[in-house]
Amino acid sequence: SVRQCWGNSIWNNIKFSILFIICFKNLSITIPPFQFLSHSLMLNWFLIHARLGQKFAIAFGGITLFLTISSVLAIISMTFLTKNVEEIYDNNLVPITVLSDLERVLQQKRVLTRDIVLHDDSLTAIQTAARIRAYHNTTDSLVTLYKSLISSAEERLAFEEFMPVLLAYRESRDKIMDLVFA
Repeated sequence: SVRQCWGNSIWNNIKFSILFIICFKNLSITIPPFQFLSHSLMLNWFLIHARLGQKFAIAFGGITLFLTISSVLAIISMTFLTKNVEEIYDNNLVPITVLSDLERVLQQKRVLTRDIVLHDDSLTAIQTAARIRAYHNTTDSLVTLYKSLISSAEERLAFEEFMPVLLAYRESRDKIMDLVFA
């Protein structure tokens, strides 16, 4: 019974496949966009004469070819992306590090300036003032280093806008230090 059912199922699939091929051929004759299908020897061979194993092999080969091409294109894209990241890293790492150090030094000077005003002890205030003056040299060296690393017009403009502000900040801080020691 199972064998008969299985046999009938296979026979029904074969009948359906033949009916589909006949209808598809008739469709390709009547509709011009499908006309190339009736003349294609490869498609006729594939639909009619190819064994199931050959059909699977061709389908698997097509999918494998598609995945291979997609993978190669992805690898090429990743190579270009890696080159761009390396260029950004090589060109901008040192300036970003210098700016980060400069920001840290300026923040430390702000904190020390606040502390110098709040100190009750004149000795501690003098020591804090010495630390602030030591940070002057660090700030000057970082500014000089960054000036040599500027690579674009926007950076140069921002640097030129920053320098007067830095000098004005120094003058204000020096006045605060003079008032503390007066």
